[in-house]
Amino acid sequence: MQKNADPNQPETDLPIPFTEFVALGAMLMCLTALSIDIMLPALPRIASEFDLASANDRQLVVFGYLLGLGPGQIVFGPLSDRLGRRPVMLIGLGIYIAASAVALVTESFETLLAARAMQGFGGAAPRTVMIASVRDLFK
Repeated sequence: MQKNADPNQPETDLPIPFTEFVALGAMLMCLTALSIDIMLPALPRIASEFDLASANDRQLVVFGYLLGLGPGQIVFGPLSDRLGRRPVMLIGLGIYIAASAVALVTESFETLLAARAMQGFGGAAPRTVMIASVRDLFK
């Protein structure tokens, strides 16, 4: 492990160029914000599609995501320390993609909420792993 005196540079050599690392990190970190914000314009349509009784019920789609995100961070953090950053990130992204597919084709609001919770759970992995990777590489 090669030490670098400049605190703005990684402590070890990166396996990819620094700009690619920053771009990858930004994309992985923004997945959570994108997953929440992309649903907001669709909330009225979701309410009409699923014939929701209360206008506030449609907001459960956002809450479901956050419900999965919290425990996901607790699970994926220690798991990435034990198994490595890359495998845990790929597992989380796989869960996220599978849950997205379920949310895309569901005809039940309850299944949509469960799929959104699983999206949040899977989406916690890239966020948690990226924060840990930055902590590993920089002072």
